[in-house]
Amino acid sequence: RGQGLGRQLMAHLIEMAESRGANAARLEVREHNVPARRLYEGLGFRAVGLRKGYYAKTNETAVVMAKTLRGL
Repeated sequence: RGQGLGRQLMAHLIEMAESRGANAARLEVREHNVPARRLYEGLGFRAVGLRKGYYAKTNETAVVMAKTLRGL
């Protein structure tokens, strides 16, 4: 944690998706996982919805995040 590896990995995945023509990326993240949400927001993702009870073991809500990609 704190070494920027998550940011590098996500940036690489976004780049790969764009190079393959993807127009958007979506993900779910635990509502209370603030460090992950900040990471995704820093990469241009925005919260677009909630999925209540998404995580079965904890009944925790997921935040749905999306980012528009440039695509081809």
